[in-house]
Amino acid sequence: MAKFKEYSDYGSYGGEEHTAGAAIGGFFLVAFLLLVVAAVVIGFELFREATAVKEEATDTLAQISVLKDELGSGDFQSATTTAAWISEQADSMREDTDGWVWQVCARLPIIKDDVENVRTLTSVFDRLSDNVIDPVVQAGASGDATALATAATDANEQVTQAQAELSALPPSHFSEIGNAVYRAQEALDEVAAYTSSTANAAQAAQAATDAAAAANAG
Repeated sequence: MAKFKEYSDYGSYGGEEHTAGAAIGGFFLVAFLLLVVAAVVIGFELFREATAVKEEATDTLAQISVLKDELGSGDFQSATTTAAWISEQADSMREDTDGWVWQVCARLPIIKDDVENVRTLTSVFDRLSDNVIDPVVQAGASGDATALATAATDANEQVTQAQAELSALPPSHFSEIGNAVYRAQEALDEVAAYTSSTANAAQAAQAATDAAAAANAG
């Protein structure tokens, strides 16, 4: 009986070990499934938000072209409305890509560079809206040549910094993101051409005004 009891004890111990191993295996299986579900949810949210951001970016780039034409024709009233729309879109895109989904995905292998490229694009859009578009449009609407010259000169520096920032972005794994970066660079080139020429023209106009005032005073 003693031997049978000893055998039973060992058998009981083995059963407990098997149960514990099964529990641990079950825990890791559940944890793995939760990770899969989380990855699917995050992936879906990223896709949904990225699609929305892409549409907003496409619309914004189109409006930047409209704004360029309005500024070129001196229609500052329409330009003010367009600039306000661009500012609203830029804020929306930056806020979207500052969300938890984008922050999490910015730490994941393979796609982290692509995520950061999109976040950089939206950040550049937002800064350009605040530091380039709004000041230039407001100065132009005021009719003050000195203010316009100052705003255009400051804006040109901001555009140059943004161009360098986009040029430093790593290559993207997705053509859509690469195309967005390319189109943004083209838009920046157009903005730079406008701010540069506007600054030169405003400075020349101010110099002519100062010269005329000095001649009249003399």
